[in-house]
Amino acid sequence: MKHFLAFFFLFATLSAEDPAPQPTETQPLFDSSQYEKKLWKEVEKQQERVAELTAALSRRDAIYPAATVAEYKNAVQMLD
Repeated sequence: MKHFLAFFFLFATLSAEDPAPQPTETQPLFDSSQYEKKLWKEVEKQQERVAELTAALSRRDAIYPAATVAEYKNAVQMLD
């Protein structure tokens, strides 16, 4: 009998509590704007890196013209 009364009072107190508040406005489960900002930052970094590498290649071509590089490769192949 004690168990029944304990269960009854427990059930009565649980059912008397207010239900969890429901959100008034549905929010997306995943906020894509933050992810998109992060991706754009990564794209900008990659674009800067490409610009740096392109500048380095143009400096190398100014110092070592393509013909000189090709001649060097041919000379190395003839030695092998």
